[in-house]
Amino acid sequence: MKNLIKYFLCLATLISLNTCIEQDLTDDSNCTFNKNQLIELTNANMYTTASFNFFNDNGYVVYQWSKYVENVCTKEKVTSYFTITLKHPENAIFFSARGKINYLVQFSNIIPLEFDNLTFRGKTTTDIGNGGSDPKGAFVHELELLFTSTGSYASDSAFIKNNIESISISSDYREYK
Repeated sequence: MKNLIKYFLCLATLISLNTCIEQDLTDDSNCTFNKNQLIELTNANMYTTASFNFFNDNGYVVYQWSKYVENVCTKEKVTSYFTITLKHPENAIFFSARGKINYLVQFSNIIPLEFDNLTFRGKTTTDIGNGGSDPKGAFVHELELLFTSTGSYASDSAFIKNNIESISISSDYREYK
């Protein structure tokens, strides 16, 4: 009789543990509703933000805008949209552009932006959890504009100011609470 009671206690314990494990895998309570992180800059305020960076990369000048986003639910993917609008479509030949999502310190999802009419644009979806077990993550979304230098930072900035109307980076994700 004691063995039968031990058997049923063990069985009940295993069933309850299995139920808890299944609930944890499907529990969505730590992920809030969809959120959006947006950077929209016009020609007037493009260089006065802390998210702006300027550097050289393999002979090209790179103007970079970025934003660090934390407390992101890693159960779902992040979808990001990148846009650079030009003032003069004929000057598109002087530029190339790329969007980038950096996550888990060493990973990047880089996409070249396609040009159509006045706009460079691109979209990407990134699994910032990358199969890991941490339910909370972070990412940096970046927009980079590359071109051959016109000679100095001042002349490069004037070149950008004369050619770029606006930039936009937008990422949709769920926040981890």
